Amino acid sequence: MITAIALVSCNKGSSYRDAQTAEMKDFSRSSGGVTDVPQKDTAIALSSAKGAKLLESIDYDNSGVTVFSHSAADSAESSTGGVSLNQTASISDNAVPQLPVGLSINGNLSSGQEIWYSVRNTEAGFLIIETQGDIDTYLTVYDDQRNLVAENDDWNNLNARVQLTAPADTSYLVRLSGYGSANGPYRIVTSHEPMPVITPLYSGHDVGFIESGQERWFSVLINRIGILNVHAAGGAQTVLEVYSTDFVYLGGDDNNNENSGAKINMEVRPGETYYFKLRVSGNSGPYEITANINPYPAPLQLFPGMFHNAVIKSGEEHWYSVTTSAGGVLAVETLGTTDTTLEAFTSDYEHITYNDDTWIGGHVDRNAKIEIFVYAPYGDTYIFKLKSFDSGPYRIIVSMETHETI
Repeated sequence: MITAIALVSCNKGSSYRDAQTAEMKDFSRSSGGVTDVPQKDTAIALSSAKGAKLLESIDYDNSGVTVFSHSAADSAESSTGGVSLNQTASISDNAVPQLPVGLSINGNLSSGQEIWYSVRNTEAGFLIIETQGDIDTYLTVYDDQRNLVAENDDWNNLNARVQLTAPADTSYLVRLSGYGSANGPYRIVTSHEPMPVITPLYSGHDVGFIESGQERWFSVLINRIGILNVHAAGGAQTVLEVYSTDFVYLGGDDNNNENSGAKINMEVRPGETYYFKLRVSGNSGPYEITANINPYPAPLQLFPGMFHNAVIKSGEEHWYSVTTSAGGVLAVETLGTTDTTLEAFTSDYEHITYNDDTWIGGHVDRNAKIEIFVYAPYGDTYIFKLKSFDSGPYRIIVSMETHETI
């Protein structure tokens, strides 16, 4: 039964990334998703969030629609010799040039042009595709079923980079384009990294010595709800990154900004598994990595019609709970000059919604507000996590607009 529907007011262009992070820096390199393209004989146009074309004019039954266009002047050279790109090429005639793994190809990109390559991955591992040069490039990657699997813009200055967890004997189509009117010489490079050896942290603890440039991988299996704390300390300047089981990057930390070792805190649930990559940013040295799950902090109970004043430090969390006694609209909001965020959960910490800056009177307000429609049966408890981007005082206010018919 649905007992609550969340309604959130957000500033224009804002979005919530539903990654379970707390005290984690976001070093996202590439965004990825899976989008199914209808298998029909039709022209299709897909656009990215930046307005760049991702895919168009696809003909899946090989009736002759041209899908890849290159100017006659386009050419590419690899370390094995020149590769001539056809003026037009289609999926049916297999004329898309191969981009060999481990090699690079140089070319020249005209304004508004799209250049396509085919990449064959032979061994399971990480397939990395990136551009090098001084022009603003955009990479889009599709699997052999023409599903969008990854795209990236500006990973390193103006260059693009995607990293895929690729099974053995898989093929991909890579689309290279320029952002806006970008044009000029470019280099596209592919490389392969084997799947890492992952050490389970069964006891929640591991020690060792790590060389500069070396990586150590660890896995943590979650057996209860709470907040997972992973800390890497020691003589080495440690860097931690966390990934999902399909190696999607979730976040990272570099020495926790205070030379006390890298630290990641994240909300977790039973049955989940996460991978952690440990490396050092300086010289070699010993390390110690620990993982433990702490229960959620006990929330301060509030009731509709109440407010509470407090002072919060940057990055700190304050937890509150509200129990409803009637149907209506439950509103929880912050007031003050401190830049706050609110996140709502059910009583068993299932995520409901998130809000950062509200949009009031045509401008962005630094306060946060969440509204939840409450339906019968009443008496549900909701948990709210309040965080801040800076330090200072705030007021949290709880109100309830009751409706007997809800």
